[in-house]
Amino acid sequence: MRTEVGLPVRAEYFFTRTYLKADANFNARYVRLSFERRDDSQTKRYRLVWDAISVGGLISDGQRALVR
Repeated sequence: MRTEVGLPVRAEYFFTRTYLKADANFNARYVRLSFERRDDSQTKRYRLVWDAISVGGLISDGQRALVR
C-alpha cells in the first residue's frame, strides 16, 4: 500500500536499538525503523528514530515490546 501512494516501504519489519548519545547528561534508549524508496538508479534510505523510554518500544530488560 505504501508503494501505491509513493511512500517509502519498510526495510525491516521490527525496529532495532540504536546507540545515539545526544547529551551525556541525558539517559535515552533510542530505537529506529528503517524505510527504503527505490528509484530507477538509486535507493534512498530513511530512518524513524524515537526515545523508547518516553514513547515506548523496549521493556526493562531490553526486549522489544509494542507497549509498556
